[in-house]
Amino acid sequence: MAKTFTFFAEGDRIEVRIVEFETRSKASESDAVWLDSKVTVPAGAFLGSFKASFTTDDLVRLHEQLQSALTTLSGTVSCQNTGGALSLKIRLDGDGRAAITGVAHPNRLRRGTLTFRIETDHFALIRTYRGLEATMRAVAASHTIKTTGGARK
Repeated sequence: MAKTFTFFAEGDRIEVRIVEFETRSKASESDAVWLDSKVTVPAGAFLGSFKASFTTDDLVRLHEQLQSALTTLSGTVSCQNTGGALSLKIRLDGDGRAAITGVAHPNRLRRGTLTFRIETDHFALIRTYRGLEATMRAVAASHTIKTTGGARK
């Protein structure tokens, strides 16, 4: 199973490809399903990819925050995967423009950190939102996750 959601910008992007599901713990239902992923970041002169693990809760939080920000076309979305390899902050300015700043920190290596910023707009974030929804549906088809209701973008 491979599902992808992407943050798009002109010439730049952040792509998260879910490679496989892994149930690591039954102790807590909220973090029972981990999603082993490959993150690719072509931003400016940099092109790199690395492995990162997300939980279904990570996707739900990102989905909820994106939905809220896209409803008002303003605000800040903060996202960090549970494994700590990818941290994103998305700021919408109210005029349809957005900036994504991020830190890629694969395996928490001291010398393996990338800080980046890409410019985008709310139309590109709507594409991201839809891709994230599709990814969540694919995960939900195999595992039960809590999703919020709401209008589709």
